[in-house]
Amino acid sequence: MRYSTVLAAFTPVVLAQYGSDSSSSSSSSASTTSSTPSSTASATKGIQTVLVGSTALSFTPNNITADIGTVVEFVFYPKTHSVAQASFADPCMPLANATGFFSGPQTIASGMGDNVFAITINDTKPIWFYCAYPNHCQGGMVGVINAPADGSKTVDMFAAAAANVSTTVSPSYVQGGTLEDASAVTVPSASATGAGIETKGSINLGLALTGLLAAAFAGLIV
Repeated sequence: MRYSTVLAAFTPVVLAQYGSDSSSSSSSSASTTSSTPSSTASATKGIQTVLVGSTALSFTPNNITADIGTVVEFVFYPKTHSVAQASFADPCMPLANATGFFSGPQTIASGMGDNVFAITINDTKPIWFYCAYPNHCQGGMVGVINAPADGSKTVDMFAAAAANVSTTVSPSYVQGGTLEDASAVTVPSASATGAGIETKGSINLGLALTGLLAAAFAGLIV
């Protein structure tokens, strides 16, 4: 009788803890490599985060829809990556007359880098971009913000054209955006692996069940 009372008291706690983590584990990780199908994300006015090199040679997501006023933050991962603006006609090449943006090379030993490169969307014209580290652009590390809605130019077309470019050209200096402290950036849950989320949920559930059983046992022996 005492065991049933303790169990009833602790069951809502266990369900609440596990329910919180299970909702997180439902988040899926979007990633692309080379010229595989693109990953897409949309943002209203606010912040859109792009993970640079978190999964092989990729921007995640690499196909972004962002309203005017949206800040797009590029978060860097090992080993060395960058983001530079190009034109659809000339992938792996910076915009003519140095009119585009460039983060500069970001070299990271492990985990998330110290710097975030941020740009602000001022209009809805397509913005094509690539990693300027040698061979990364040809390997499929490209992306687009606000691709044409009619499908006449897509990120997959851009990646296919980049694969045929002989040399990646890096801009001469950082421009067109700001380098900011990454410690203030909240990386979206989509960047976490499913295994990590499941492990966290399992640990929390295990601790909750351990507490429940201990309380029930104590109730029986009193």
